Amino acid sequence: MTKSPEQPADILCLELSPDGDKTLQPGGPANPPPEKYSLQQRLFHRLHSGHGPSLTEFRESWSFLRAVRSFVPDSRYDYFVDVAGGHGALAALSLIVCRGVKRAFVVDPAPLGEGVSQVWGDMLREGRAPEFRHECLRTGLPAVLEELCGSSAPGAQRVLVVACHACQHLTAETLRIAGQYGCHVAVMPCCQRLHDGSWKNAAKATKIPVAALADLLTAGTMMAESVGEGAGVRYDVRMRVIDGSITPQNRVIVCRARAREGDGGRTDVDGKVERAHERLRLAYGRAHGVRSDPNDEATGKDGGKDGVDRTGVSGRGDLRRGINEDPRDNLWTKWREAIVIDSGSAALLGAFAVGYLLCHAQHGRSYT
Repeated sequence: MTKSPEQPADILCLELSPDGDKTLQPGGPANPPPEKYSLQQRLFHRLHSGHGPSLTEFRESWSFLRAVRSFVPDSRYDYFVDVAGGHGALAALSLIVCRGVKRAFVVDPAPLGEGVSQVWGDMLREGRAPEFRHECLRTGLPAVLEELCGSSAPGAQRVLVVACHACQHLTAETLRIAGQYGCHVAVMPCCQRLHDGSWKNAAKATKIPVAALADLLTAGTMMAESVGEGAGVRYDVRMRVIDGSITPQNRVIVCRARAREGDGGRTDVDGKVERAHERLRLAYGRAHGVRSDPNDEATGKDGGKDGVDRTGVSGRGDLRRGINEDPRDNLWTKWREAIVIDSGSAALLGAFAVGYLLCHAQHGRSYT
């Protein structure tokens, strides 16, 4: 079905093709008529008027938004806050593309927002436009989040905070403030710096570029258990990578907030950790012949063979036995453990040994 420019297409049905963008020139003979353009092409085509964001900024914003939506879908947020957003291209795209976004904010000291309304104004749903707050993020971002996350406003988990190509220290500030409120947050850092000399040495020793190592450290910071604790959330963190031909600083760190209370996902993770620990404990005991828990006898657990606690071993014991086989589990060891030596058994073994020797001697004489 043909989509007219007045009816924005569903972005989920479109494919990103940066190379195709470069061929879009107004009036070119190879171009399809305007009603045949995809939403991406129509947005790109409007920029040739010379107003608003640059073509590179559009490609960065488009790719960044796709990467974020792959992990934080539209259904998870109603409000979009773009930090260091410049012209507001990313905020405007969220209003055009993301279903359910009711308001979009741009926090940036520079007054650069008129161009977006000129080139994409008629494509904004219901006439909504980005709301600009021309001040530093240290004051502007908390002010916006206070408005959105107050007692009579929607919860923080309905807010997505982004910073596309903000400098390293601005990225850190954005993550810190968003984590205090418990919002979803996504960043694509640039101008990375490792102020700690030991990390610079680590980057050199591991041959990891400084920028990449700085981004990994930033992502790891958001994975800490203490981040979001005051807001009652924890973060699932992913790293996405956009096309390197658009920008070399192409790593997107996406942090999805989820409530700590009744966190079924965390329960699953804790269960996997406990099961892995139990398998390691059993394997260690089998390998070294030691009781891994010195309190097993006091707690009444079954010490098992060689004092190894096998309480709670599942029906997959054969599989674990094949992987962690104790080399001492040979036939002689099994016989030795099966026989209990007492006076009657000793006499029986003695008689058996004498009979075996006499039989062997008789057999030997029969061949001489």
